[in-house]
Amino acid sequence: MANGLSIDNCLIQVRSRLQEEGIKLWLEPYHVEGIGSNDTELESLASRLASTVNIPYNYCLSAINELQANAIDKLKARDLFNETGVATIKVRVPDKNTGGRLITVQLKLDLMVEDLYTDIAGKLELSPNKLKLISAGKMLNRSQTLQDQGIQNNQQIMAIILEMDEKEAHKENGAFDKLQEAKTDASKLLQKNDSYMDIEDQDGNVIHIPPEEKKAIMMALAIHEKGRAALRRNAYNDALIFLLEADNEYRICNSQLLETVDNYALLNLDIVWCYIMLKSISHLPDAEYRLQICERHFKKSYGENLNRVMTLKGNAANERALIMRMHLLQAILNFHKNQRNFALELLSTADLEWQQLQVNEGLVDSLVEMGFTKTEARTGLRACANNISEAIAFVHDRREKLEKARKLGREQRRAKNSLVKTQNKKWVNPRTLHVLSEMGFDKDLCALALQKTDNDINQSIALLQENQSILHDELLQSVKPDESLCEQIRNMGFDIEMIRQALKDTTNDMSKAIENLLQMQANGTYQDALKEVLKSVPPALGEALNQATTSAAQTAQDYEGEMKAYERFAEDMDLEDNAYLDLPLNEERVLLDEYKKMLDM
Repeated sequence: MANGLSIDNCLIQVRSRLQEEGIKLWLEPYHVEGIGSNDTELESLASRLASTVNIPYNYCLSAINELQANAIDKLKARDLFNETGVATIKVRVPDKNTGGRLITVQLKLDLMVEDLYTDIAGKLELSPNKLKLISAGKMLNRSQTLQDQGIQNNQQIMAIILEMDEKEAHKENGAFDKLQEAKTDASKLLQKNDSYMDIEDQDGNVIHIPPEEKKAIMMALAIHEKGRAALRRNAYNDALIFLLEADNEYRICNSQLLETVDNYALLNLDIVWCYIMLKSISHLPDAEYRLQICERHFKKSYGENLNRVMTLKGNAANERALIMRMHLLQAILNFHKNQRNFALELLSTADLEWQQLQVNEGLVDSLVEMGFTKTEARTGLRACANNISEAIAFVHDRREKLEKARKLGREQRRAKNSLVKTQNKKWVNPRTLHVLSEMGFDKDLCALALQKTDNDINQSIALLQENQSILHDELLQSVKPDESLCEQIRNMGFDIEMIRQALKDTTNDMSKAIENLLQMQANGTYQDALKEVLKSVPPALGEALNQATTSAAQTAQDYEGEMKAYERFAEDMDLEDNAYLDLPLNEERVLLDEYKKMLDM
């Protein structure tokens, strides 16, 4: 990478100097139409610029020749496009071993993106299904035209080759799409509400939001986690595909929650990290935009100078590791824009932060031997400046806070799940329900009050205090009999419609319902009550209710499918708390040293 950076460094400085002086290498005296390059003039220019920008003469001449060739190629491509409508598209194919390659594709912009996939796959001698094309920070949609996707003549895009193991490569037609499989599995798991995945803050507190809004955010978070898993394997090709898809999912979320948490900032930080590790300099405009989003969201969620984190957690060392990475990426961006003074300032800041954030790996090993996880050890030591005793106390305190928060979350979910079933499907906030129940109000009446007040706790308290009897009557009218309880009571020989009515009258209290049914049999009123109940139940409805229970075989099959989906989805993920804060900062050190060398620090 250092050699590549040396070349980039020369190109950046020479290009900037040529622009400042208004020198056009495709015009005379540097290039003569019909003849070609004027080597004498180019060599003279290289000699002059070499001393001006302090670059060796041969490097400077190579940079001038490359810039001239690129300019002339673009002019030819422009003329071709104007005459025939055929666009020239440069396609960069990153490779972590060789640094990548650049190929050229020519086709009309009214063709489908699928045609571009086919052309590129042919040049690379692989299946189109193993490719993902990226332009301006978005994956291209195969079913649209190039023009509809914003592709222009002389544009450079990126082609990501999906990484796969030998088993995956032998699947039919090589059509292995990890992203689609992950989305399918996540969608299946999200249908089960909070059975497999839930949203927590950093302290383990469950974040309660309406179901539809929650599913949209959960899909984005889930795909982001798959991208992080790929990042931990240094599989940057795969990571970028997942991260860009997560970005697409985030964009369709309209939750205000995203404005106050750091998830979207982290996603953009991860995307730019992938760009740099894949050496995708053509994506710098998108990188600049994403780093602006990142900085803005960090300030909202962490506060100025991390003061909000300090207030909530008492320590912000691990969040500073994320800020250090952001400063490093901002420095790299400014370097490639030839804003060298800004780059120097940011690189110095990042270097100082890196030194302050270093963790003693020997102490990490000691804590691991004591039974702590590596993430707990590193984040604890970083938070406590490598003081092992304080780190142990820090980790224990964090474990206790997480357990306390999660215990409360489980209680809130149990309270919500134990509510009687009613016709009212409006969402109830479990945390607010728990608070009202703790005040001594009946939880079912609390739920109804919250539904009527759109989860406003003060209005709900007023309703419960002033109109409790009205709420109780309304609850009885809207109760839906619990079909699982119906089946249990039916084994005692009671008529199904009488069972449903008894459960409705007792808000699904099984013991009270049985007691009422037995009492009616004892005093001889059961048959008359049955006749009255049957009059109020339409035949079609009765038949539908009788078919409401799901077969045990189907339930078992669904559960097996869910477990397989969960195992696939979670197989390469780090499910440990705060794993995203566990940054060893080794790759950051390599980048720091390389760019410091380029800037003569």
